[in-house]
Amino acid sequence: MDIQFIGSFSTSGEHDLTIPSFKVSHTKVGNLLIYGKYHHESEGEYDLTIWGTIINLSEIGRTLGIKNDAPLRLLDLFMMHPLETILPLIDGNVTGILTSKSSTIIFRDKNGGGVPVYYSTDYFSTHVDGLRATLMSDLQPDLQAISFFLTHGYIPSPHTGFQGISKIPAGHYLVHKNGDKSLSNAFPFSDFTANNQRLKISEKEAIEQYTELHRNAIRKRISHDSTVGILLSGGYDSGGNLARLRDVYSGTVKSFSIGFKGNPWSELPHARQFAKLFDTDHYEYEMDGTEIEYLPEIINGFSDPFQENGLMVNICAMKLLVSQHPVSTTICGEGNDQLFGIHSRELAIHYVSGKTGLNIAQKGLEAVIKNRPFLPENLFYRIQFNNDRILHILRSDRFGFRPVEQRLLFKESLDPIPDAPMYNNKFPYKTFDDLYLGKTYFLDIQQITNEIIVYKAANTSRLFGNTLGFPLLDMEIYRFITSLPISYRIHGSLSEIIRGNGISKYLYKASLKGELPEKIVGRKKQGGFAPLMIFFTDENRRERIFQYILSSELTKQLLNPEELKLFLTKFSTEIHQKDKWFWYDQSQCFRIFSLLVLTIWWDQFINNKVFSKLSDYIGVEVK
Repeated sequence: MDIQFIGSFSTSGEHDLTIPSFKVSHTKVGNLLIYGKYHHESEGEYDLTIWGTIINLSEIGRTLGIKNDAPLRLLDLFMMHPLETILPLIDGNVTGILTSKSSTIIFRDKNGGGVPVYYSTDYFSTHVDGLRATLMSDLQPDLQAISFFLTHGYIPSPHTGFQGISKIPAGHYLVHKNGDKSLSNAFPFSDFTANNQRLKISEKEAIEQYTELHRNAIRKRISHDSTVGILLSGGYDSGGNLARLRDVYSGTVKSFSIGFKGNPWSELPHARQFAKLFDTDHYEYEMDGTEIEYLPEIINGFSDPFQENGLMVNICAMKLLVSQHPVSTTICGEGNDQLFGIHSRELAIHYVSGKTGLNIAQKGLEAVIKNRPFLPENLFYRIQFNNDRILHILRSDRFGFRPVEQRLLFKESLDPIPDAPMYNNKFPYKTFDDLYLGKTYFLDIQQITNEIIVYKAANTSRLFGNTLGFPLLDMEIYRFITSLPISYRIHGSLSEIIRGNGISKYLYKASLKGELPEKIVGRKKQGGFAPLMIFFTDENRRERIFQYILSSELTKQLLNPEELKLFLTKFSTEIHQKDKWFWYDQSQCFRIFSLLVLTIWWDQFINNKVFSKLSDYIGVEVK
């Protein structure tokens, strides 16, 4: 449980904050109960409370033309300038609350690295348990949000898994005034597109400027730290961070890498080479599947049900490595792929298919398999998998249960959240560049980066008492990359991109040319995810997990036990089959993992049955 504060929207004392302290010391500041570290400033009727660190305060002052030798106060900025001017300038993992006699304003940083904020009609908190203490009744699940989770693995803001509770999206601010609430985006699409291709500079100049921005982004995040940590996967992003870190820092660096026992997806050998090249104190952990024991601890800390292919990698890195070898700040490479734009080949095919009418055939194929649940692993499945990815490229990967499968699993038919952001990303485009921009903003940044990648990484880091830095999402880097031509992000003609010969993250890779071993960075990207099958290969553990899901309150209240049993039996039968396609296995495991997450979440938040270890739920030691 990660409660940093509980607050009331009332500034008149209408809603009393006599809330349990959860056996943790707290401080009362205005309409807030605060647990843990914070920064507070006050003047007259205004109170500003900040969680996290704004790492570019002096830059903000220069941007606003403030000439003052005295230390710059945050509150002065908010009193002198409108919100829509200040918030897009703030960099760092930050959540803030500004209160006055008439209003409460809550804001979150660009990518959501600061603490999350959940809110009900009258109260707000960083954790749903903080709101539970204010409610007169038990928490009630939002079944439409749960349906969305079982398809995509997360619940998009402002929705949550609970009725009557919302959460503030990254880069947004909530204003409560005169009894009304309004939610606004500090980084709208109009600003994103207006900045596009604003800079007219040569490739050489772009490389030089980007390189210096990368160095500065790391400088700001490590400040005067005596020991710095870095998550080292063995790929371009983490390797580039390490190279730039050594440009500006000669002190002790601890590098942390995660691998998988007896699995070809392990990148540990590459990480070791980076560690040796850049002189780090290197630490490793190899996952074997028993780490699933820690899952309930994470689910409780996240408030909402959440599952992503790299979740267990983050858990192991934070709990078993960084926490055991403490550092002041740990640098990570999260979000770089998405800022430059991902899945460009599928996007290019989508664009050409739409222009030529070939997507009619794609839609026809989709119609054929639309009502066929639980497809077996064969050529038809692979065609369907890739067809879905191309046809629906503006929607995040759908590794979970398809609608036809949910209709069988649920006792009552459910539809996913009707206004989920990814289903409403309709923007006009004429050219491939237009489409690339729209997808980068609405899906890659707003959803995948903010709602999945940073949400996962930042929350996991905080749960284990670590501080994580995201230099590749630095505000100055963000503005710079989004001001350049598309060709600096994805290099190559449309036909080259379709053939798989385009160069993704072009400027980033060009800025590191000759500095990283080509035999490492020149290989095919493997990705920062765990092969999920390792958690289910042990037969005893798998069967106890299945028994737990089948006998759970979730299944009794929501699911069709016979259909669920058929799916689980099919999984156990197929697990022994050889030579299956990796992404078929990964998708099936994703579904099992999501069911397990949801079952534990239901026990914790709906039934108030909270344990920190999986063995306490399934009744057998996880080993």
